[in-house]
Amino acid sequence: MSSIYLNNGIFEDIGESVIITLDPISQVTSFNSFTDSTQFEDSNRFFKKEFRYKLGYSGSFTNWIQLTNLALSNISATTLQVYVFEIKYTRIGTDNSNFIKWKCFEMDAIEVEACFVLKINKDSYDSQYGISKYFEILSKISEFNNFMIERGGDLVFPVVDNTIIDKNGRDMILERKQCAKDTNFTLRTLFGKYLIDSLFQIKIDTYDGIRS
Repeated sequence: MSSIYLNNGIFEDIGESVIITLDPISQVTSFNSFTDSTQFEDSNRFFKKEFRYKLGYSGSFTNWIQLTNLALSNISATTLQVYVFEIKYTRIGTDNSNFIKWKCFEMDAIEVEACFVLKINKDSYDSQYGISKYFEILSKISEFNNFMIERGGDLVFPVVDNTIIDKNGRDMILERKQCAKDTNFTLRTLFGKYLIDSLFQIKIDTYDGIRS
């Protein structure tokens, strides 16, 4: 088995596979579809795509299931559970020459009951601060959500909305829905001044929620 694909997505031989573990997903009402990107597949060399999942960190994984939008939508989702997914790509076919390449995977249509929705004017933000800062913010949100999932708390869901600019010229607005008051304290504790610096202007009020 080649080790090259671990770095750049290249699968050289029939039977090579990789398993991708997604961040835990919570507060979900439905799973609808995925998006991925591959290169150099044809009728003789292509990927077999599968997934499995478990409920909670200590649960048992299901058997491997063919990865399709229909199979994802058939999952009986509930906001009371945490879902841990593994995605497996295996090179199959009759032609063992050349290589095929996996580039990315995204679970891109999940319906959730959000407590905090972070609306981001990504076009404006990227033009001011660069795409790397945007992905740094997404990484921070992911860290926060993993922390909260383990504690049964409320999550932050980023949504791209290139129409928003508030009266103070902010490119990101955090909207609060009905949720526990102490979540505000947790947000401020974990993120510190990160949420209220000049690049990410969101004010957190631990008494009566979040004001944009």
